[in-house]
Amino acid sequence: MKYLLFSILFLSATVGDIFAQNASDYFPTQLDYNWFFEIKMLDSLNNPVSGSSRFRRDTYTGEETFIGRLAKVVHEHDYLSNPIEPGVVTDTARFSLEGSNAYEYISFTGSLDTLPFIGKLGITNFLKSLNNWYSVYRFSSNVNVEYTLFSKDTTITIDTLTLPIRFSYKAKRLNDEQVNTVVGVYNAKKFLLYNTISYLLIINPLPPIEIPIVKQYDTTWFAENIWLIKRSVPSTIVDLSKLGIPVSFFIPGYLLEVTNSSQVKTISNEIPDGLWLRQNYPNPFNPVTVINFSVPESGNVKLTLYDMNGREIAKLINGDFRIGEYSYTLDASGLASGVYVYKLETNGFALSKSMVLLK
Repeated sequence: MKYLLFSILFLSATVGDIFAQNASDYFPTQLDYNWFFEIKMLDSLNNPVSGSSRFRRDTYTGEETFIGRLAKVVHEHDYLSNPIEPGVVTDTARFSLEGSNAYEYISFTGSLDTLPFIGKLGITNFLKSLNNWYSVYRFSSNVNVEYTLFSKDTTITIDTLTLPIRFSYKAKRLNDEQVNTVVGVYNAKKFLLYNTISYLLIINPLPPIEIPIVKQYDTTWFAENIWLIKRSVPSTIVDLSKLGIPVSFFIPGYLLEVTNSSQVKTISNEIPDGLWLRQNYPNPFNPVTVINFSVPESGNVKLTLYDMNGREIAKLINGDFRIGEYSYTLDASGLASGVYVYKLETNGFALSKSMVLLK
């Protein structure tokens, strides 16, 4: 009996390893994949600030070798008034997926040194030394088990006073969670990250005692084949009185959630009777027209516009959709009169129709 029990336990452990999901299971494979996000700023009590909403569009642009790792490159277009505004690239994120771990290249000189007091402390070079790849998201790690990404000490000098300081970056995976978004409902992996700046109270021969000055939390949710769907960074109170500096302030937080392109509207969430692509209406049109289509099976959906020579004019849609019926509003103000073809692709099937723009 004990041998049978051992065999069952061994088999259970083996099967668990076989079905453990890799980090790559969560990142989309389609080049030029777009994420659309709505961002709301939070006040000191972590309530959304009225009128603070803005949009961000992220685009997966491909892979490159970056500082020793093959990286998936994501261009961020932030501070948009609507999700499809062209905008400019405001930041570039890089992820390296290895087994069950997702490494992210983090530049602390682009984040921590934006804090009002950091520039006065003369630690810019120290912060630069922290810029590196970190296995931030560990998809197979045990739930609620903290792991340290780094912990490094330095000193700062204020007037004639030299203070020992510790910078640490830690994380843990939380229980999986169902997340409701305007795009759909997802079973998501959830992570809690926290950056901490602490004053070190040294009482020999005891180990240094950490007294936190700043602790900034970041809760992030990932959905399979989609990647980031939600992020919550609460406002942080900074009290420098612990360093003998009579200064206190808060760093505003924000809530980021995945959303649809403002040109896409959900008509129905019911299962449609197959895949279909309707004729745009009105047709001919000038310059706005509506395209209705169905998604009978959840997955990636592409809607692309071509001229009559087959040249791609624009990627209208490239993202994941839940089962349902949708409409897309095309504004062709920037196009010349003529005949165009719009093509719908999803789950290995494709449909196309032509439209006429008359100006």
